[in-house]
Amino acid sequence: MAGSDDEHTIAALTGRLILDSHLAWTPEFEIDLTDGGHGRGSAPRGETVSIFEAPSVESRADVFAEAAAQLAGGTFSQASFDAAAGRLAPRWGGQTTLALSIAFHLAARSSTTAGRPPRRSGRPPRLLLNVLNG
Repeated sequence: MAGSDDEHTIAALTGRLILDSHLAWTPEFEIDLTDGGHGRGSAPRGETVSIFEAPSVESRADVFAEAAAQLAGGTFSQASFDAAAGRLAPRWGGQTTLALSIAFHLAARSSTTAGRPPRRSGRPPRLLLNVLNG
């Protein structure tokens, strides 16, 4: 459904490391859409890191450039964005893909397409939780 109200084109994607409430580095992404939407998202690391989590982001500074190269310029709905980011989750980790998903969701909610007011409905991003970690 190219061109539908639920699809948005990413104009710019930037990322940086921020300190979370545990004073650990966590990724934060900002996404700007071509229709004026802007969103920022981060996902703090859990108290215990899952075995399925990628190596810590602070040791992989290239993840921000790689995210921009893979996703910027693309046209996505929330579901297709999550699928594209999810394919890269084994290398990036769930923490990074959740931060991207939140940023895209907030950017899509704040966008104004063809003079319409910002969208306030739609599915929120999927949360990646590690319930059982022993």
